[in-house]
Amino acid sequence: MKNTKTLLITSFLTLFIGVNISAQHLYPINQDNLYGYIDIEGKVIIEPKFEKGYDFAGQYGRVKQDGKYGYINHKGEVVIEPQFDEARDFSEDRACVKKEGQWFYIDRTGKTVITLKDADYAYSFREGIARYHHIEKENKLDDYGYIDHTGQIIIPPTYHLAYDFHDGLARVSNDGEKWGFIDKTGKLVIEDKLDACFDFWEGMANVRVGSEKDGKWGFIDNTGKIVIEATFDKAFYFDEELAIIRAGSVKDGKYGYINNTGKMVIKANNDGAHHFQDGLACVGRNVGKDMEWGYIGKDGKIVITHQFSIPAEFINGLAYVRIGSLKEGTQGYINHTGEFVWKLNK
Repeated sequence: MKNTKTLLITSFLTLFIGVNISAQHLYPINQDNLYGYIDIEGKVIIEPKFEKGYDFAGQYGRVKQDGKYGYINHKGEVVIEPQFDEARDFSEDRACVKKEGQWFYIDRTGKTVITLKDADYAYSFREGIARYHHIEKENKLDDYGYIDHTGQIIIPPTYHLAYDFHDGLARVSNDGEKWGFIDKTGKLVIEDKLDACFDFWEGMANVRVGSEKDGKWGFIDNTGKIVIEATFDKAFYFDEELAIIRAGSVKDGKYGYINNTGKMVIKANNDGAHHFQDGLACVGRNVGKDMEWGYIGKDGKIVITHQFSIPAEFINGLAYVRIGSLKEGTQGYINHTGEFVWKLNK
């Protein structure tokens, strides 16, 4: 009985450790023009050996070797041989890839599950639907459509411009000038009368009312109703319940943050700003070559002092930054305290 219990405990620990290893996020590093990966502590998990490496998307990381794209697991083992001319990360257990001029989708075994005809570009699945760019050579049409997980066309390629689904809606344009939103049946649920807009995030989409030169930005809900008045010189999408706004022009404007009622919760006194990720936002002061970046919390207080010459949002606990010049500065990954966990050796 004792041996049986020991065996069960050992098996459980092995499974637990294995799950943790496969679940951990790995971060790409570039050393001597070769890419490898570190964990959140800065420990090298996969030695640099790839021509190019990208952030892991779940179980697999996309890499480039000998000019071709393929996929590796968390141990650095090649699970799908580099063979594709173009490739995107796995999303919803599908990855869109291109080989010999043909776009198609593969599963995690590398098996082709969807082949696209007459598509000159394909995009990742999001909310069960993938966008593709279609060319009808005879009529010289240049349009976007959507497919489901089986490859069935659920929305024919009829839009001059179209983007991925967010919160069940996708922004589309028939003429490249006015915009609206469709649902997953292709029904236009918000009329294509918007001057400019971006995707829905956290239940709202940022829209511009008026011309590019004189218009103002606000937010609509999924019925098209204005829920935050268009009073901002620029407004960006919501993330972690806060949205960046700009007061003034691109050249000399200041950036702050509003909440989902439109209330200014962090004053517009930053010379640059990025979205909140992991509870922190990268903000800048000064302009041009004198720009320095630091990080604030949701109360607007500085958490990591302004010192970085390149900005970066945190991804699963780490951000890639640089202090000083490209040639002589220090660059690598920092954690939430601003401490470098990995530095590039020069």
